[in-house]
Formats: sequence, C-alpha cells, structure tokens
Amino acid sequence: MINYSADSLDSAHAGDNIVSTTNLYGGTYNQLKVFLPRLGINTKFINGDKPEDFAAAIDENTKAIYIESIGNPKYNIPDFEAIAKVAHDAGVPLVVCI
Repeated sequence: MINYSADSLDSAHAGDNIVSTTNLYGGTYNQLKVFLPRLGINTKFINGDKPEDFAAAIDENTKAIYIESIGNPKYNIPDFEAIAKVAHDAGVPLVVCI
C-alpha cells in the first residue's frame, strides 16, 4: 500500500474514488475501506477480478484501479493485460502492488 500512496494518492482528493478488488492483503483493504474515506476518498470494491466488473465501476471521479499481483486470500492472479486495457481506456492508472 505504501507504493500506492506514493504513486497515485496525490491525484485523488475528497470526492474522488478508487476501484479495487476485495482480494487484498488485510492491511491494504483497511486503508482503502477505513483510512481513505476519512480523507473523503472512497473505494468502489468489486468481488473478484473480472475486467468487465472494473470497467462497470469506473466513473468520472475514479482516479485509479488498484490490484495486487497475487490476490489474498485466494492466491488468484488477475488478468493484468485485460485490466490494464480497462484502465487505459478509462484514462486512469492501474496500480499493481507486487
């Protein structure tokens, strides 16, 4: 999550949102679910890692898509290329914690 903060948090302000999967390390999930809303930045969580679900969650206030290279707790590996295309098409960065 530190990589996320350093790389992308500077573009998100109160009223903005991040789109993320729920397949995250617990500490990261808590930062997205509890800490960022205190700053007025909300996270739209999707279940799983289907690219079409990410695309459907993006709106005009979305500043990034956040995923992890290996999901927790399922050890799933997202389709990076397809999710990167969704992010690119929407004009938002894809942040991948490795």
